Amino acid sequence: MKFSILGGLILIASRVLAECSDDDAGTLGKCLTTLSSSGFGGTAELFSKKEEVEAFCKNFTDVDDCKNAVPILTKSAECVAKLPADSQGSALKLQLLYLSFCGTDGDNKQCPLAKFITENVSKITDEKAAESEDLKKVLAEDCKNEKCNANMQIAGGIMSQDSIKDAIAILAKGLNAVVQKYKENYEKKTCDAITGNGSDDKDDAVTLKRITFSLIGMILLSSLILL
Repeated sequence: MKFSILGGLILIASRVLAECSDDDAGTLGKCLTTLSSSGFGGTAELFSKKEEVEAFCKNFTDVDDCKNAVPILTKSAECVAKLPADSQGSALKLQLLYLSFCGTDGDNKQCPLAKFITENVSKITDEKAAESEDLKKVLAEDCKNEKCNANMQIAGGIMSQDSIKDAIAILAKGLNAVVQKYKENYEKKTCDAITGNGSDDKDDAVTLKRITFSLIGMILLSSLILL
């Protein structure tokens, strides 16, 4: 499969700003170089089948150079964005790909959304994908997982950066539409609202509060009657 991290990967330069250490820059550079030498180069093409996604993600579990880069890729996008101009495009694109397709939860299991995308990569091809009821259920589950939620918030942040608009082209229009449409649900943690249930934690807390005050009122009223 022909694929481009930035249409010909660039080694990360050693010059970095305070937000990213020299070690971070070097680690990302090694991963990018490894991916390039493994055939991830040439013309930019989307993953077209499950096996291609799995092969890409396997680099982050089986190949030391990329396995070591995972802690950096799951940091805020600001760190990667502060790398030198000739390197940050490659790094941000790599981060976006990792978070969207390979992101894991606290138990190192593939996040619900990443797993769904992997298994249905050939189907998520347009904006209509965001309306799938099956996908909405997965999104609600993904949103409730703390680490997976953080992953997608970072991915959404990358997509909104002017300097990396071209990176969005890497993702199918359907996936881009999904992230943009439900970004606010992830941020506000109104996860159940994604499926239309609307029983998120905030609403549950308000309901519990109302019930508690009602019970207290009834107890006080009963006490007054007994007196």
